[in-house]
Amino acid sequence: MEKLKQILSQAFTPGTPVSVIVWGLVGVVVAILLLLIGFWRTLLICVCFAVSAFLGGVRDKRAFIGRLLDLFHRQER
Repeated sequence: MEKLKQILSQAFTPGTPVSVIVWGLVGVVVAILLLLIGFWRTLLICVCFAVSAFLGGVRDKRAFIGRLLDLFHRQER
C-alpha cells in the first residue's frame, strides 16, 4: 500500500519519470478520443470526468466553492 502511495505521489510531481509516463498516457488517450469521436464529445467526456472527480474528491464542497468564488472576486479588483 505504501508503494502505491509513493507511485501516486510521483505521478503528480512534475519532472519525475512516473509523471512523464502517466501524463504521456493521458495525452495519448485524449488524442485517440479526439480522432475517434471528435472534439465536442471528447470535451464532454473530460467535463463529466472533472465534475465526477470534484464530487468524489472534495469533502466540503460548499467551503471549496466559497474559496473559489472568493479567489475570483479578489482578481476582479
